[in-house]
Amino acid sequence: MAKEKKQLPFSQAGLVNYTGEVKSGIIIKPEYVIILSVVIVFIEIALWRGVF
Repeated sequence: MAKEKKQLPFSQAGLVNYTGEVKSGIIIKPEYVIILSVVIVFIEIALWRGVF
């Protein structure tokens, strides 16, 4: 039989933490995302100016 899913009321506006969900995928620290973004910006500026 299919597993029944519980429906939550809409009044919470998506601010609910669903602890029953399985966390999967790549987990990256926020610091690494910021560093990578800054590096990409510098590379784009260098390419735009014709350094490379």
